[in-house]
Amino acid sequence: MTHGALRKTGLTRRDLLKASLAAPMAASACVDSACVDSACVDQADGTTLQGPPITPDPEFPVDGPPLRVLAEAKGRRFGTAAVWSGYLQTDPRLREVYRREAGVIVPDTELKWSWTRPSAATANWWGTDQLLLFCENANIAFHGHNLAWEEDNPAWTRSVITSANAEPFLRQHVRAVMTRYGSRMISCDVVNEPIWLGHDKPGGLRNGIWLETLGEAYIDIAFDEAHRIAPNVLLVLNEAAIETTIPEDQKRREAFLKLLDRLKQRNVPVQSIGIESHLSTISAVDDGDFTGFLKELGSRRLPVQISELDMSDSHETGSIAERDRKVAEAYYRYLTIALRDPGVQSVKTWELWDGRTKPKGDPDKFPRPMPFDINLKRKPAWGAIARAFREAPTRA
Repeated sequence: MTHGALRKTGLTRRDLLKASLAAPMAASACVDSACVDSACVDQADGTTLQGPPITPDPEFPVDGPPLRVLAEAKGRRFGTAAVWSGYLQTDPRLREVYRREAGVIVPDTELKWSWTRPSAATANWWGTDQLLLFCENANIAFHGHNLAWEEDNPAWTRSVITSANAEPFLRQHVRAVMTRYGSRMISCDVVNEPIWLGHDKPGGLRNGIWLETLGEAYIDIAFDEAHRIAPNVLLVLNEAAIETTIPEDQKRREAFLKLLDRLKQRNVPVQSIGIESHLSTISAVDDGDFTGFLKELGSRRLPVQISELDMSDSHETGSIAERDRKVAEAYYRYLTIALRDPGVQSVKTWELWDGRTKPKGDPDKFPRPMPFDINLKRKPAWGAIARAFREAPTRA
């Protein structure tokens, strides 16, 4: 998916993440004496990079309990995405931050088809297995992501999957994932981002191998098989770019709601909605509009997960302190609206720290979209999320 400024460049966060994972992994500990008390980021050329200091913001203080504790106090969960096969595997300090802050973890990439199905006849579960073991040892809940998506599929699907065998392939994959992990996860994104208006398909559906071979029924099939194998897992339909008032997002939202109604008429077991929330400091989120959308989902008896939240500062040109303030204000404004709604069960950020990719160059110009900086220090963004949870009504 492409959001904000990335929509214009054609690059996606997934592109950036893949590029970072392809580079040599950072060492598990810094050897520079300046890094003893902080988690420094190693660049691809082997040089150690110390990030800039954080300017305290009195509006969004960073002291207090972890986000998971603040969320749980209000009857919700705070969580985040993670990739085991990278920084989390090699950096014990990062694991400690995740262990402390996250009440639920979702695999960013390692449960997608491109990772789990290297060929039609083989499966690769190693990364997900390791991440799940970490979660269980840390008493962190596990959320699956995802079972069917029209993107990020291995090349072999195009030459092997046909209209005649697509349903068995899809059911077999869903069955394999849910048999292996269903008893150990609380929820799962079954179908990811089904809407993409630019493909000009009926219903605004995203085109790809599943729509081409099975039509809209691929959604029914994936949910049906997931529910059959793991009836106690909360099954989520996850969607992007339906949060703002810009015309494109409004049209996507309309198509998404119509899809939900069709699925409900067919008794497809969609049990919750994931609202991704890849936003920026200038995203056009309107209180009345977004509140109304959440109420529409509530009228369909569908609880909500804020499922992939991050806040791009790519439009900002000020100092680090000014950028951090803008990011924090945007987090606080958005979550204040979302957490007023009793149907919002969880908030998950898409990764937890700014060092999830390893850009070169001036640290002062690095993107700063996440609650923690590259040194694993709490930022005003953390304080904004914390404040939104503290001020939120308690969910029954």
